[in-house]
Amino acid sequence: MIIFEIDPAACLVTRQNDLDILVDLVVHLMSFLLPARCLDEDHPTMTTMLSDPTCLLSLLSKSFGLLVILISSVLKLPIIRNMLRERSASGLSVGSVVLETTAFIANASQSVIMAYPFSTWGEMAVIAVQNVGILICMQLFGSLSFRNLVGLILLMSLFAFMCMQVPAQYSHWLLSYAALLLLASRLPQIHSNFKRRHTGVLSLSTLSMQISIMAMRLVIVVFETKDMARASMTLMMMSLNIVIFVQVVMYKTETKRVLAGLKGKPKAI
Repeated sequence: MIIFEIDPAACLVTRQNDLDILVDLVVHLMSFLLPARCLDEDHPTMTTMLSDPTCLLSLLSKSFGLLVILISSVLKLPIIRNMLRERSASGLSVGSVVLETTAFIANASQSVIMAYPFSTWGEMAVIAVQNVGILICMQLFGSLSFRNLVGLILLMSLFAFMCMQVPAQYSHWLLSYAALLLLASRLPQIHSNFKRRHTGVLSLSTLSMQISIMAMRLVIVVFETKDMARASMTLMMMSLNIVIFVQVVMYKTETKRVLAGLKGKPKAI
């Protein structure tokens, strides 16, 4: 029979080490979420946050920003799922996807140039990557040739590189350009939906998340960057997404009928 002896002192040391690691993690997390003035010399305190409301607002703003990025990481997956399930890109416009992606690239580039916190723009990069996934699916289902797909990806990569070369004093033009691109990407989609009386593989889940993200982003931008131009663009995006959301609900029955007719249809050559 083997008897194990437990050293109480060793257990206490282990527990203390685990506690120290946990405290260090909390300190690093709070240091990321809070500005330096909200932290004391050793660790963040609730007293500091309660005595200075802006510290608590900063914590909430950064937390919302991280939540927005987390939600954005799955934002376009419902659309991709619909495309794979229906084996169709019906309802989607290559031009709209490319314009939206280009707008997000310009928006993210301006944020990097201005050294804005990642929590204020991170979802732009995440959504742009997912849009590339949508373009790949569109190529698979015949809406886009392989040569055009490669060409578009190369052009968007070149555009991202050029945006990053813009001097800071002129970077506000990138935001204006992004606003025009987003307007150009949404209005044709709205018109196309109205003309066809169906919305194809557009996803209600994606639109719901987009509207929620824009609402949270509006609060974050106003508080963290105080950039009214960026806030106005966010409000415009949210409004246009609401219009498309209403269209998806209105044309739901016809959309189901159209997709049922497309299911199993052979890929166009």
